[in-house]
Amino acid sequence: MTSDVDQLTPEEFEKSLRQLSNKYITNPTIDYWRNALSYEKQLYLKSGMDFPSLHQAACDVLAAFIAADVRIIAGTDTPARPGIAGHILQQELAEYVRLGMSPWQALRSATNNVARTVEQEDPFGQIEANMRANVVLLLADPLEAIKNLEAIERIVQRGKILGRKQLDRFLKEVTQLVKNANQTH
Repeated sequence: MTSDVDQLTPEEFEKSLRQLSNKYITNPTIDYWRNALSYEKQLYLKSGMDFPSLHQAACDVLAAFIAADVRIIAGTDTPARPGIAGHILQQELAEYVRLGMSPWQALRSATNNVARTVEQEDPFGQIEANMRANVVLLLADPLEAIKNLEAIERIVQRGKILGRKQLDRFLKEVTQLVKNANQTH
């Protein structure tokens, strides 16, 4: 699945990278993304493909899969795509809803569908008695609007509850670490 990055002009892409670099992404990572995507775009241009039509083709295929009730698994293993883990997943789920999934189906693509496909001895992707669970507690119902995934109140990870204040403190610490790292490069 292509991402919103594929729709950006080089100038828009550069601007979006600079906005990320001010907070959560180090300059070396941004440089890596810029180089990887620039190289990728050059390959597509040499092949005669243009990104808007390539992106639309990928969306058309995914919409057909959704209409055919194919089990979709959210996520990617590519390190070259710019984005912050979690945030990019929120964008992906919103794209699934835009292409025809219900919010419930989109949420399942990132939880239960993964568990059913991986089939580990230690199951995950469900909230049931005697199962381990990492849980995101939201302020608003994502079934009403998938964008509500961004309204995170608490996270339960490996049995530890992380409240909004602690999550905000982590974000502030990451921002400072990135700022320090960028000053040394």
